[in-house]
Amino acid sequence: MSRALLWISALLVGMTGCQAPDDASAAPSPTASAPTATAASGTDPAQPTNTRCVKLDDWLAASKGTFQATNSIEDDAWLARLAVTVDGKTFSDSVRLPAEDLSAVTTEETDTPEWTTVCGGHLFVLALPSERDGTVLVGNLTGGKLALTASDYISGEEDGPPTVRLENGRLTVATPAGSIALVEETDPDAETPHGFVADSLACKTEDDAGSTDIRLPVDAEGRITGLHYLSTMPGGNSCSMDADRGDDDTTWTVRGNRTDIVWNDQDYPSHVTITRNGDDITIDASRTSPTPFCGQSAQLADVIKLRRGTASCTSVKWPQ
Repeated sequence: MSRALLWISALLVGMTGCQAPDDASAAPSPTASAPTATAASGTDPAQPTNTRCVKLDDWLAASKGTFQATNSIEDDAWLARLAVTVDGKTFSDSVRLPAEDLSAVTTEETDTPEWTTVCGGHLFVLALPSERDGTVLVGNLTGGKLALTASDYISGEEDGPPTVRLENGRLTVATPAGSIALVEETDPDAETPHGFVADSLACKTEDDAGSTDIRLPVDAEGRITGLHYLSTMPGGNSCSMDADRGDDDTTWTVRGNRTDIVWNDQDYPSHVTITRNGDDITIDASRTSPTPFCGQSAQLADVIKLRRGTASCTSVKWPQ
């Protein structure tokens, strides 16, 4: 039976290991590297503190500060907020989620420490399991601010708290049912700069035919889990294509380095093929019907090529 999450009254517990960042130079680095990272299972003196993940209760042993988790319903949305206080300074941020998500959460206020992990001294990871899967809140304390983001994570109905790892700036949240990978947002114009968002293969580019913005989220094993593609014509008309593994609108087939996505709409059959060759990715959308995705006089590119880690698309081929 679902139990609504009961942390509307603040949960306050001691926290140690952070220095209050007055400026960006004093804040913990979110990308400090180390040879290995460990799952959250208690304090490991041999593990470097810049990557070690520990359960909140272990992290709070010295009680130098507080960790606060609250939620409220505002304008038919669920406003979730995390706040961290260290050396008398409080850093907080909030994120809006659909209000119905609150009723599906299966933990109570007393469960919050068990479902919270601290990684690298600056990432505060609170998992909120639901009857089906759940939401994970990640607060990144950096640059004198707390950047909070929310992501869906994969969980079975009876799974306990996820295993959380931090390695080379990549945060992995894993359960027996599956895993997600999150990385720090580096785009200063993003909705939440420095927030942790789904790891993805992505590129943007603009030419005489239009602009292309494509993102392929990947899981912790590097498998493509979604396709989010926006093309905008010079006149402003656009096409928008979205698909996620496991949604009701598409069927996914994976054979080796090839992923095929077929839309289940029989009136407008569409088929996208994604092929990977190391860091190089090719998205072939030449077999798509523009009607469900495009406004008048707009079009999708036939073929887009990108290279992991490169912001601009390698090439874009538009229909002739």
